[in-house]
Amino acid sequence: MVIIPELVPSVLLAMPYVVTLVALHFLLFRPYHDYMEARDGVSSKALGEASELREATADKLKQLEDQLAEARKNVTAIRKEARGVAQGEEAEILAAARVKAEAKIAEAVERIQAEQKTASITLRGTAKVLSGDIARQVLGRAN
Repeated sequence: MVIIPELVPSVLLAMPYVVTLVALHFLLFRPYHDYMEARDGVSSKALGEASELREATADKLKQLEDQLAEARKNVTAIRKEARGVAQGEEAEILAAARVKAEAKIAEAVERIQAEQKTASITLRGTAKVLSGDIARQVLGRAN
C-alpha cells in the first residue's frame, strides 16, 4: 500500500481546481473585492461629509442662537427705553392735568368765595330791611 500519491495524476487532478480558482479570482473575487473597497471608500467619504455637514449645521445653529439672543437683548433694551419714554410722557401728561385741575379748583374756590361774599352782602342787606320791617310791624309804626 502506497501512502504518497503519484505526482502526475495528482497534478492533473488539481489542474481543473487551480484553473477554476484562478478564473474565479479574476472574474469574481477581484471585481467583488474592488467593488467592496470602492463601496467602503464611498461610505467613509459620505460619513465624513455628513460629519462635516453636521458640524457646519451645529456652527450655524449656534450662530443663529447667538444672533437670536442678541436680538432678544436688543428688543428688551428697546422695550425698556420705550417704557421709560412712555412713563416720562405719562408723568408730564399727569402733571399738566394736575396743574389744570388745580387751576380749575382754585378758580372754582375763588368764584364760590366771591359768590359767598356777594350772597353774604345781599343777605345782610335783606336782613336789615327785614329786621326793620319786622320791628315796625311789631312796634306798629308805619313808614
